[in-house]
Amino acid sequence: EDYLNGYKLSEDYTMTNDEAMREFVILGLRVIKSGVNKREFHRRFSLDFDKVFAGQLKRFEKFLINSADSLKLKEEAALVSNAIMCEFM
Repeated sequence: EDYLNGYKLSEDYTMTNDEAMREFVILGLRVIKSGVNKREFHRRFSLDFDKVFAGQLKRFEKFLINSADSLKLKEEAALVSNAIMCEFM
């Protein structure tokens, strides 16, 4: 703890619902094969994924595989995947 110069790290941070939603999406998009599970999103947050992220889905539709159950990045999105994920933050 000497290297922190007395600064204490908080160990009891609780994410807001909005932060949790966005983390769920970012982590899901990183899983290439399964992507974001929209049913699990709805179960956890009681919100419709396509409505919450309508703007992002429209903006990046050429890079996304958007089905009723999931959202995945297309292979050709590999070079821009970080930029796309940032838009979901």
